[in-house]
Amino acid sequence: MPARILVVEDEPAIRAVLQVNLSKNGYEVRCVASVQEALAVVGSFQPQVVLADGGLPDASGIALAGFLRRTEGYRGIRIIAMSGDPEQEELFRAMPGEYDAYLQKPFTTRDLIEILERLLDRP
Repeated sequence: MPARILVVEDEPAIRAVLQVNLSKNGYEVRCVASVQEALAVVGSFQPQVVLADGGLPDASGIALAGFLRRTEGYRGIRIIAMSGDPEQEELFRAMPGEYDAYLQKPFTTRDLIEILERLLDRP
């Protein structure tokens, strides 16, 4: 059974590229544009990984990660932060308990797949 990845990204073009590239690499992918949408599907989709943009229209990826880490049943989800803002990298890296990995945009599909393989190989 393919690993399930929930992509939380407000830019339609980036969502589309991630959907295609992750699907081509054998992952089951669900894409949403906001934290509210992510919270609405996370329970039914049950992703192994959430790939979340740092700046979303309704809340930050940091708020989403905090909610997932504090909520029973979601604590085991691997969370990858992504951001196009180089200043956010410091913030994400300063929160090691919230995120499992960080990707600075733009990133390659190969970089993302390597991180996913590493995270999904962990117990």
